[in-house]
Amino acid sequence: ASTAAPDADKCRGPKVRAAANLKDAGTATPMAALETLLWAARSGNVDALSKMMLFDVRATAQVQAMFDALPAAERQNHGTPFRFIAAEMAKHLPAGDAAVTPAVEFSPLGGTAKLDAEFPGINGVGGTSHFEFKKINDHWSVWVPQRMVAPLVAAGRPPTK
Repeated sequence: ASTAAPDADKCRGPKVRAAANLKDAGTATPMAALETLLWAARSGNVDALSKMMLFDVRATAQVQAMFDALPAAERQNHGTPFRFIAAEMAKHLPAGDAAVTPAVEFSPLGGTAKLDAEFPGINGVGGTSHFEFKKINDHWSVWVPQRMVAPLVAAGRPPTK
């Protein structure tokens, strides 16, 4: 069962994050990390985004294999496999305002948190994105499991002829 951790109080909400007001809010709390993630994606700050991502072992292997298969010029252009995936993630995260619902679940040690962000869309049709964060030392990183990597890898591949 989940128990509240000190960081849970910092996620109470719901909180609306206006796209125009997003900023680098740091990574000290899950809510701040989500704002920073959305800011980095919206502003195209691939370096900041890639530094916030935490991959499981299988996802890391999949990202590395995909990167190794790219032509040398593409590898040079992206620099690292994680910058490539961050660039793809930035393209697919909604750029509008976000109503963040702290559907927060903390592990007994306070090391994981889940947040939902609802993005209004055109004509009122939007969607919800689910984010899981893991705390490493005093910083929260977005958790990217293997199931999330495959669509990003596929999106980043050039079309076949």
